[in-house]
Amino acid sequence: MKTSLLATAACAALWLGSQAFGQGLQVDIPFEFSAGRKVLPAGTYAFALTPNGSSLIVSRERKEKAKLPLVTRLAHTSPFDDSRLVFDQVDGRNRLAEVWMDGDDGALVLATGAGHKHVVLEVVDPSIGKLTGKGAFEATCFRCHGAGGNGDRLADEYFKKPLPRLTSAYVQGKTDAELKEIITTGHGEMDPARIGTGRKKQLLPETAVDAVIAYLRTLEKP
Repeated sequence: MKTSLLATAACAALWLGSQAFGQGLQVDIPFEFSAGRKVLPAGTYAFALTPNGSSLIVSRERKEKAKLPLVTRLAHTSPFDDSRLVFDQVDGRNRLAEVWMDGDDGALVLATGAGHKHVVLEVVDPSIGKLTGKGAFEATCFRCHGAGGNGDRLADEYFKKPLPRLTSAYVQGKTDAELKEIITTGHGEMDPARIGTGRKKQLLPETAVDAVIAYLRTLEKP
């Protein structure tokens, strides 16, 4: 089974209108998909569990489009999990399979056998995209890379090696595309850059990543 991740840098900007609303989730879905036996067009949809938690309601413009019984609940495997939708893709068609809401366990609504691919649509907080490059850096990269990107002794001790200084020729010599890849997917033992605390941590959308890279280009050695 293969997995295609549609959030991170490439597609996060498409969902700047996506938000988590308490126990529900509202997401812009850029492709046709099926929810149970219903085929739904691309658009903005809301997802919420029924009060007893036995079913998932899919609605659009406050009108119910599908009601799916839960197969089971899925436990979080990481404190860094983002709100997301998971589709099982079979023969090019995307079928809603999992819904993960912020701070809650996942809801499995479809169990597909072998021979399918996961398409993951992660949801980011729209306010993150409004951060300046310096603001996004201080909320994410600062902890490990230190003030001005000149390193942090405690981070070096934690990773048992000096982390690359962001002012170094090694880092500054990388292209914007290479830096974006590192920020959005991680590098070595370092996870992708995320913002927030606990289970509220989310991937940076593309606009914030671009702003961070522009800020990195202004850094100078002490």
